[in-house]
Amino acid sequence: MKTTDIGFERFEDDFYADPKTMFIQQEIPEEYNFTTEFPTWIIAFCPDTDSWFVTNQRFFYYEYEKEFATEDEGVAFFKNNPNIFYDEEIRMEVYRPYFRKNGVLLDNTNEFIEL
Repeated sequence: MKTTDIGFERFEDDFYADPKTMFIQQEIPEEYNFTTEFPTWIIAFCPDTDSWFVTNQRFFYYEYEKEFATEDEGVAFFKNNPNIFYDEEIRMEVYRPYFRKNGVLLDNTNEFIEL
């Protein structure tokens, strides 16, 4: 397994078709905490709300590997590529109620983006 400089290991279970796109949290390095802000933004998944969000913090259970210079850039990427995140939800076996079967929820803008 490859470890990044912020303490994550790539998740390489066969259940996830593309192990290059998601991280699974391992441990928070001593020099960081949950409120540490980073110079780049990422897209992460919240299993409590079944939604995605763009943040400049780290150490979330699921994180898409691409980094963005700004929050707006991350939001635009998400809106232009909802299928990437929908496919990840399928791999994670996220339960979808019937009214949210064909799209993904972006918490930053409180939008449901349909495929």
